[in-house]
Amino acid sequence: MGRWFTGAVLLAAAGIALASGTASSVAAPTQLCGTRTDPPAVYDHVVLLVFENKDQGMVLDSPYAPYLQSLAAQCGRGTNVHEQVGSPSLANYIALTAGNLGSPTTITKFLGPRKAPQDSVSIFEQLGTDWTEYAEDATTPCQFSGSREYALGHVPSLYFSRIAAACKQRTLPMPATPDLSRRFTLLTPNLHNIMHEDNAAGTTTQIQRTQFGDLWASQYLPKVFDSPEYRGGRTVVIITWDEGTAKRSDIPFIVISPYTPVGYRTAQYFDHYSTLKGMQQMLGLSPLLGHAADPGVVSISRKFGLSP
Repeated sequence: MGRWFTGAVLLAAAGIALASGTASSVAAPTQLCGTRTDPPAVYDHVVLLVFENKDQGMVLDSPYAPYLQSLAAQCGRGTNVHEQVGSPSLANYIALTAGNLGSPTTITKFLGPRKAPQDSVSIFEQLGTDWTEYAEDATTPCQFSGSREYALGHVPSLYFSRIAAACKQRTLPMPATPDLSRRFTLLTPNLHNIMHEDNAAGTTTQIQRTQFGDLWASQYLPKVFDSPEYRGGRTVVIITWDEGTAKRSDIPFIVISPYTPVGYRTAQYFDHYSTLKGMQQMLGLSPLLGHAADPGVVSISRKFGLSP
């Protein structure tokens, strides 16, 4: 049975009618946020999940992503968060992990890691081997060959030439249940589940792509929240998007941590450099990378209840 057909069956089972756009009643588990005070200066773990090509209105202000909306409602949401640059995706992923838009200049094409190796220091390098990127539908570690569902341009750890050895150990096929024991975990869904603007098998509309991504999140993220790392109280989960749409640069942004007040919202301007800066600070990493070090970049760690 094809992946797209299986996904359609799952959506139907969850109560989502693709043709009509009727939303599921899936709800996030309770007590994910607002359960602790006195956040630590340095966290043990940061988990980053990146979706694709949606503005806030298409996800958090629509009826098509009930699970992600429930997470935003009970945890933290940034309402003024923006992409670093428009298409293609890769420049935004490099911004999130290295603080620049790709070398030698902004990456403007969909290129594989052999054609666009990056020589800059990344958050992966700062952590040595204490990180994992899980790429859905990869079949081997540090896989340099793409497929219908596995997009190289969404897997930034493949591109940093300075971490080639670590990539072979830490860029892994996505397991059914993630191991979050490394300090930094990046979750990369496949094209079917990442809400990509196009090329998502079995989808023909943006509504369907949003619904598939929300369903995937409702099935995978509970395993993250049930992990010993999250239950231990020193883990932050960040959900963001690589870019918005052709007409809007704003992106959905959700932060889940025990220290984030229930229903927290901030209209502070953030971008991908803000996210990288916050992740580095929460993990106690220095120096700040690229434009994350710019004085005008406000760290996400200053909001969402994340700082002491």
